[in-house]
Amino acid sequence: MAKIKLNRDSGYVDHQRAYRVVIDGEKRAKISNGESIEIVVEPGNHEILLKIDWLRSNTINFSINKGEKKEFDCGSSLRGARFMLSIFYVTFLWNKYLWLQESSNLSS
Repeated sequence: MAKIKLNRDSGYVDHQRAYRVVIDGEKRAKISNGESIEIVVEPGNHEILLKIDWLRSNTINFSINKGEKKEFDCGSSLRGARFMLSIFYVTFLWNKYLWLQESSNLSS
């Protein structure tokens, strides 16, 4: 088996709501504000994305080997001045409302 670690940053937007973690089209977990979770996956090729209502993140395709651990960071795109663009994100950038990226954290 292999593991995915997902770290959600802490912020005001959606702070009381959990994001759904979707791996290979299947809801696998929920992640709350400021939380880190681990999900066991089969070795091989996968895709991961996050959802909240009809809004979502970008999709990341990745490959993982047996015994390997991949780490990803995520959060809301509505930070700082972008908060004023909430209606624009909900209407036109619904697939970028959340962000997801492979972690640069080398300590895992």
